[in-house]
This record gives sequence, C-alpha cells and structure tokens, in this order.
Amino acid sequence: MTKSQTIQWKTACWIAVGGFTAASTWFGWNVHQLFSPSAPPGSIGLICGNTVTDPLGAILSSGTPISLAGVAGFVFLSHRGVGSRWSVASAAVLTVACTAALLVFGIRFFRDALPGFELSQIVWWLRPFGI
Repeated sequence: MTKSQTIQWKTACWIAVGGFTAASTWFGWNVHQLFSPSAPPGSIGLICGNTVTDPLGAILSSGTPISLAGVAGFVFLSHRGVGSRWSVASAAVLTVACTAALLVFGIRFFRDALPGFELSQIVWWLRPFGI
C-alpha cells in the first residue's frame, strides 16, 4: 500500500467516524435546545414527535454502520502495519460512546413520550433485539 493510499484510507475513515460524531453532537444540541428550560412555555406540547425521531432514526440507522465501517478501516490499516492502534481505539470509543448516548436517549424518549412504539421501528439494526 502506497503512502498516498494510506492517507486516503485514513482520511475516509476519519470522515466516517467524525461525521457520525458531528451528527450525534448536532442532534444532542438540538434536542437540548428543544427541551431546555429556556424554551417558551407550552412550546413542547406543539412539537411533533417526528422532529425528534426522524433525525434520531437516520443517525442511528446509517451513521452507526458507516462509523463502524470507519473503525473497521482503521483495524485493517493497523493490521497491515500502516495505522496506529490509537486511531483504532479513538475511533471505536467515539463510535461506541455516540451510539450508546443515542440509544439511551432513544429508548427513554420512546418509553416516556411515545408509549406503544419502539426504537427498533425506526432503526433497522435494532429489529432483531426488539428494543
């Protein structure tokens, strides 16, 4: 593998992991703003559940697998001897932490705000688990 190819692989992997991390952060910030105590009184009752569930479903359904592909790319590079284990560890921690945070929020949101519905209805890879 040439140095140029290695740089391209690393860049693509960081774009995958960084994009997922950025999307997760953006979602968290927007949800915080939506439900913050400084929101106008009574405005939460006017919010459609889709404003929360649509981005959550999109980020978990496509962002997590794409980010995991980035982690797998780092594992491949490390195995070939052209990548560091720190990159693998950093990417894995970011992916797992963001996925876990989104899952915890999603499970609680569906339980509290949308009884009768499940997160697995909008996230394809959760369907076997029935969460």
